[in-house]
Amino acid sequence: MNILQKIVLHKQQEVKEAEQRKPIEKLKEEVFYNKKRKSLKAAIASNPHRAHIIAEFKRASPSEGAIHETADIKQVIEGYEVGGVSAISVLTDSNFFGAKSDDFMTAVNQATVPLLRKDFIISEYQLYESKAMGADIILLIAAILTSEQSQRLCNLAHKLGLEVLLELHSEAEWEAHQHTEADFFGINNRNLKDFSVSIETSLSLLKKLPADIIKISESGLSEPKTVLMLQKAGFQGFLMGTHFMKTQTPAQTAQHFIEQLRPLQWKVCGMREAQNIEEIAELKPDYLGFIFYEKSKRFVGENFCMPSLDKSIQKTGVFVNSNIDYILKKQQKYGLDILQLHGNESSVFCKNLKIKTSARLAKAISVGENLDIKGMQTYADSGVDFFVLDTKTAQYGGSGRAFDWELLQAYTLDTPFLLAGGITPQNIASAIAYAKAHKACMGIELNSGFEQSAALKDKNVIQSITNLLY
Repeated sequence: MNILQKIVLHKQQEVKEAEQRKPIEKLKEEVFYNKKRKSLKAAIASNPHRAHIIAEFKRASPSEGAIHETADIKQVIEGYEVGGVSAISVLTDSNFFGAKSDDFMTAVNQATVPLLRKDFIISEYQLYESKAMGADIILLIAAILTSEQSQRLCNLAHKLGLEVLLELHSEAEWEAHQHTEADFFGINNRNLKDFSVSIETSLSLLKKLPADIIKISESGLSEPKTVLMLQKAGFQGFLMGTHFMKTQTPAQTAQHFIEQLRPLQWKVCGMREAQNIEEIAELKPDYLGFIFYEKSKRFVGENFCMPSLDKSIQKTGVFVNSNIDYILKKQQKYGLDILQLHGNESSVFCKNLKIKTSARLAKAISVGENLDIKGMQTYADSGVDFFVLDTKTAQYGGSGRAFDWELLQAYTLDTPFLLAGGITPQNIASAIAYAKAHKACMGIELNSGFEQSAALKDKNVIQSITNLLY
């Protein structure tokens, strides 16, 4: 009998005893049973470019033995969230993983991100139990369930408002369970029979999974470069526990790890010439910016023709004190994904524009000697999706000068921002360092510092620095 079989055998008796102590009807009376659930699925969909870390809290495991038996779960979860995890997994098995009876309740009271109950679920009772405990997500392990069981448990979990992570270990398990309508499919790199670990498990099984499902890589992840490689291959989420928990400071270890995962998005603004646009598009920027302001040296002109671009590149229209009708006309004509307002448009104007378009809204903020946090909060409240922090000038348009990036320390809003203004090949390493140091910074904008002449971007120079962004 291998360890997995031993766990399941013990779990069967454990569930039987739990159901006798507290029947399902009693579970429905628990305080957390009717709590509002948090969605990891929605979090991943809202930020598809991010490597979503599901950080785990566990005290021990059969493969590792004691890991961190005296860890303070409250401190660890608080630190995980500060570090930017997308969800937290908490082990609830005491016999094999050393969980304390109040670990999950402490997590529910502490966490603001979705919580995954990590256990060996074999019974419908455990789903009601998970809901009563306050879980948002439950784990189903294909290796201990038939396809009929996994589908039945998944359906009930959804009826109870729980999201489902279905864990796979082999192609045979995928073939058997592929019709289970789980929210996430996890590929566990650990062989549950002998505990050996191979990242190749994720890579080989990934080829069998449909492109449109959310894929989570689990176990054996210890280096940021491995996570980034798996993300590039097609994984959206990464379940990690031992690497964090085996240190004296799990939260700080997770924070440092996540800091190294944040790929900066990048935008090239002030594009105009079709051939140049196509050349820069080959470098796969996240955004290309087109200026619809007649007084700008980079104005696209009235006869501008938008080249066909990859859907991954977000087309950004830059406007300065234009009326809403003009903005919407250009948005419709050119299929703009983002409308960037670079004048003195009010928060009321932004709100009125937001009502009339499905495009994302960006507001450029001129930064002088300080950041107007209160003013930016007003814009955020009006529906602005992100800010572009640019150098303050006497007139609209770039100056080629950078503002004091030390001011970014004063940025305390949750609304993300792009760092812009005066970024050049000479200072881009510094710009990237400042950008990566701030969790609200989504990326950087390149413009005049990377031009051969007005609106004509230098592909070779831009290509030479793109490796710094990832």
